[in-house]
Amino acid sequence: MDSTAQLALISKAKKVFGSENIFLSFPVTPLAYQKEDLEFFSQKSGLDLLKSKANLSAFSTLVNLIPRGEAWLPTDSRFLWDEYEYVLKQGVTAASNRTTEEEIAFQTSRDYLKQPGEDETLRDSGPVRVYKQHRDAHFIAQQEYMQARASGVATEDEAEKKQWREVDEPAYLAQLENLNDEWVLEGFKNEVEAARENFLRLGAKSPVLTWAEWWSQFNPDLSSETGVDSTRIFPSSFMPSNATEKGSWRPFTLNEAEIKSLISEASDDLRNRYSIESGETSIKSINLEFSSAAIIRPWFEPQVFRSRFWRLANQSKILSNGTMPLSGDCPAYVTAVVFARHVIVQSKNKVMRPSGHKAISALRFNHAIKNQNKINLISPALLKAIRPVQMQTLKQQKPATTKVKRLQIKPQLFKQFRATALMPKFTANPGIMRRPGKARAGNKVKPALASRKMQSKAALKLQAYEFNRLKGKPVIKHVRTPAAPVGAKTDDSIYIFAFICKPIPKCPDPDHTLAW
Repeated sequence: MDSTAQLALISKAKKVFGSENIFLSFPVTPLAYQKEDLEFFSQKSGLDLLKSKANLSAFSTLVNLIPRGEAWLPTDSRFLWDEYEYVLKQGVTAASNRTTEEEIAFQTSRDYLKQPGEDETLRDSGPVRVYKQHRDAHFIAQQEYMQARASGVATEDEAEKKQWREVDEPAYLAQLENLNDEWVLEGFKNEVEAARENFLRLGAKSPVLTWAEWWSQFNPDLSSETGVDSTRIFPSSFMPSNATEKGSWRPFTLNEAEIKSLISEASDDLRNRYSIESGETSIKSINLEFSSAAIIRPWFEPQVFRSRFWRLANQSKILSNGTMPLSGDCPAYVTAVVFARHVIVQSKNKVMRPSGHKAISALRFNHAIKNQNKINLISPALLKAIRPVQMQTLKQQKPATTKVKRLQIKPQLFKQFRATALMPKFTANPGIMRRPGKARAGNKVKPALASRKMQSKAALKLQAYEFNRLKGKPVIKHVRTPAAPVGAKTDDSIYIFAFICKPIPKCPDPDHTLAW
C-alpha cells in the first residue's frame, strides 16, 4: 500500500474504533499469526501444552508493552506489569476508614461483582460475565455501524447514498437500540454499573484495605509464570474467547471515494508526515474482515492509576503527565486489539490477493511515524519475544513430561441474590444466565471453572474470565466483498490491525486534602 492508502486506512480505523478516551496504535512491523498461534489453552499433549504456553507468553509480552503513540514501535522491554508492581510496592496510602453502613454497602457491591474461585482468588461474578457479553455485542455492532456509515456518507453514487439514508442506517440504528435494550433487560447493565460505582467510591474511603486487595490480586506466586525464555510474565489473553472464530468477523471496506474524502479531511501535519500532496493513489479499494477483542488481565486493576489516595515517596517518578503528547514511564496501556483477516487490495489496474510473505506487508503502517529511520531501532530480541513460536523450535525442547495432570474442578453455581434495587433476582446454571421469565437462546456463558487440564494457577485464573461472543446476524445482507482472483492462494493469516490504547491521566496525582 502506498502512503495515501495507508493514511486513509488509518483515518477510517480511527472513526470506527476510536473515541475521545482512547487512541489507536498501528504496527510498524507486521504482526501476522495463524489461528493456532492465538490458541493459549490447548493441552492435548505435552508438546501441545508447551506450544500453548509459548503462544500465551508471546501474546502477553506483546500486549503489555507500553504504547507511546500512533506508531506501534517497541524499542525497550519495559512492561505494564513492571510499572504496576512498582506502584503497589512503593505507593503510600492516605488514612481513612469506612463507616459501618459504608462497609456493609461496600461488601454488598463486592459480593455482587466478584465471586471466589477454587483457588480462593476473586473473579467476575455471573452477572458481570453476562454484562460483558452484552457489552461486547453492543460494541461490535457499533463498530460495524461506524464502518458502514463512513462508506455510506462518502459514496459519490446517489443511489447508494439514498440506500444508506433510507434503508441501511435506520437498520443499523435499530439494531443498536435493540442491543442496548437487551443489555439493560438481560445483561444487568444498570445493576453492574451501579455496583461498580459504589465499589470504587467506597473503596477509596478505606485505602489500606483496597490496597491490600489489589496486592492479593497481583500476587506474583499466583498471577505470574515463567515464559519459554525463562522470563517472568503475567498472563494476558483476550475476550471474547471466540473472537477469531467463524461468526465473529465483520466486513471493513475502504473504497476510492472514501480514500479521497479521508485524505481531504486529514490535517496538514498528517499529510506532511505521509508526504501527501495530490492525494492520488494507485489503490481502488481495500477490503478485509475485522474482529475486536478486549484484553484480559486478572492481575491488573486499572483504577490504581486513577485513584488519588496514594502517592510515591520518590516524587520524581512520573507515570503519566496526563496530556498529549504522551510522556512518563507508563502514559498508556493496551485495552483491546483489532484483528483482521482476508485482506483484498484492489488497484486501479489489477486485483491483488496477498499470500505468503506478501500478505504480511498488507498491514504494515511504516508511514505512521515521522522519522522513518526509527523502524531500524526496534529491538531484535524484543521482536523475537513477541512473534509466534514455531512448532519446530518447540520440538527441540523436551517437555518435562507428556502427561498432564487433570484437575477435577466442579463447575461453580452462581449464587442467587435477594431482590433489591441494586441486585434483582436472576436464575442461573453454570452455562446459562438470564432473568426470570426470559428465555433467550444463545445467551450462553462458559462456566467460570470447568473440569479441565490446567497449565498453572495463573492460567486457571485467566480462563475463568473467558466468555463467548453472542452470535448475531448481519444487519445488511447486500454488502459485497470482492472475490479473490482465480487461482490465487488463500491467505489464512490473522493480523493485528491496531491496538486500542487507554491514556493514563496525571499519575501520581495525590489528593492533598486527605490525611497523610
